[in-house]
Amino acid sequence: MEGLLSIVNQLQKVISLSNVRVSISLPQIVVVGAQSAGKSSVLECIVGKDFLPRGSGIVTRRPLIIQCHHTEEGEYAVFHHCQDRLFDDFNEVRKEIERDTIKEAGNNKGVVSQPIILEIHSPQVIDLTLVDLPGLTKNPVGDQPKNIVSMIEEMALEYIKAEHALILAISPGNNDIANSDALKIARDVDPKGERTLSVITKLDIMDKGTSAINILLGEEYSLKFGHIGVVCRNQEDIKNNVPIADHLEKEADFFRNHPDYQEIQDQTGIPFLTKKLQEILFDHLQKTLPSIKAGIDRQLREREVEAKIYGEPVKGNRDLERNIILKVIREFSRNLEEVLEGKDSSENNEGTKIRNILFDNLERKTREINPLICSNDRLIQNEISNSNGIYGTLLIPEQAFRTLAQSTVNLLKEPAIDAFESVKDTISALIKRIKVDEFRRFSIFHVSVCEISESLIEDCYKTTSEIIDDIFTMEYNYINIQHPDFMGGIVALAKINQKIEEEKEKIAQNYPGQKVSTPIISDEKKYVEVTKLLIKSYFDIVKKTIGDMVPKAIMFFLVMKVMRTLGNHLSDKLLKDEILERTLDEGKLIPQKREACKSAIKTLRQAKAILRQWGLPST
Repeated sequence: MEGLLSIVNQLQKVISLSNVRVSISLPQIVVVGAQSAGKSSVLECIVGKDFLPRGSGIVTRRPLIIQCHHTEEGEYAVFHHCQDRLFDDFNEVRKEIERDTIKEAGNNKGVVSQPIILEIHSPQVIDLTLVDLPGLTKNPVGDQPKNIVSMIEEMALEYIKAEHALILAISPGNNDIANSDALKIARDVDPKGERTLSVITKLDIMDKGTSAINILLGEEYSLKFGHIGVVCRNQEDIKNNVPIADHLEKEADFFRNHPDYQEIQDQTGIPFLTKKLQEILFDHLQKTLPSIKAGIDRQLREREVEAKIYGEPVKGNRDLERNIILKVIREFSRNLEEVLEGKDSSENNEGTKIRNILFDNLERKTREINPLICSNDRLIQNEISNSNGIYGTLLIPEQAFRTLAQSTVNLLKEPAIDAFESVKDTISALIKRIKVDEFRRFSIFHVSVCEISESLIEDCYKTTSEIIDDIFTMEYNYINIQHPDFMGGIVALAKINQKIEEEKEKIAQNYPGQKVSTPIISDEKKYVEVTKLLIKSYFDIVKKTIGDMVPKAIMFFLVMKVMRTLGNHLSDKLLKDEILERTLDEGKLIPQKREACKSAIKTLRQAKAILRQWGLPST
């Protein structure tokens, strides 16, 4: 037991002396109770010494961590805030608690969460660690802060909500247990009552003819560790300096002679409570130390990673500044390439999005376009007539077809431009998403990289936009009727004639044995149908061309240009002496975080050393 408790006490000391908060939940017994519940009396009886401040109202105004160490001889106390002084007079211990409380919490009865750690070495104590907290209260009094009630409750919750904390809930027996402040706050964090031990005080001043036997037997309020009855010293005994040893004899007589408590007298009183606390704490220590070790290791790893991010101060060191800039540029550019070239394994990344935009989405949108949406039969017929002038035609005037075909080219421009804009937005979003560790340290650096990258994207965007405009201008201004995939007028006319013959056969089949008149189709109507076929045929050619050339232009002049030139572009802009210092300005917060991280690492390494010292290597 002594070894295990020593580990915890040493860890507590290391943590308390650290100037940063380290999240290590240590096994400890936390004492909670109302101001008048008898907390101080119980604690002094456990320790066997009068050492706690006393008075009216709130007296304990800071957490007091009491580390009891059993020694064969010698009796003294040591405070962690003044370790060079040994206190062998416990009246002086009380005065030091009062003095240091006023130093940290002031004179106005306010409370602070900074603990006082007190070691007590004595043959009268057993190895035990207790945390005394300010007593729970209902209302502020005097010049106490208006929020004193919530401040005390929040402080108590902060200690008892820790998974490794055991709760010693002090309740007066002369009050209804249903109204116990201590049990209520304990139940808030320990609803199943698995780490709460209840102490019922003031059993000797209960109304005549009443007792707390049902409570002590667990019949009214069930807890894993149960309820233990004790008798507190009264004010007269305290005033007359009656030795605690004499009081413990009186307490034993009370339980021995009380008709309701006789049968459980060996499970009551301060000596039994002290032994019970030690047993519970020992068992708890054995169960929790492995997780404490794992927690220390985990936090140390996290802090060491964080320390690498903060690095060392760079201000004024030009070589180091340049190295950091180049490192970040390389890493940033590599991350960009990995995403765009498919080396990034994250689901639905920007590389995948761009491919879907340029091929799946663009192909789907162009496939849904009806090339005849702007060319109805009357418009086509008028265009043919106008192109003939004073002459007739044996087929379709080429100029009429060119005019009609040009109108279909522009139908493809909107989906192409939409795809182009979407790709640009996707690259911009990727630039903002890419994170390099140094960006957490140099916020201006991140902003500068994003701004410079965005300027490159804009330049490439303008170039690509001009290329896409040229592609559409070429397609619009030169209708290539010699294209090998183009249907041509003769083929189109043949298809229309074939369709007419198929209609005749269909009619004949519907009226067998009858003479059916052949439908008459005017040349104008026939030419309109032929023109429609030609428009569709040519639109398919243009659609394939746009579907091939526009994605190529976007990929080459925008995506690949940004990907391949970003590193050099960033270097040209950032590696200028007048830019370096401003870009790598850490601000005020990062140096503070760096020092806090170093302090935390120091504390955690000391904690690991304590575990190794006691033969408990960390994982």
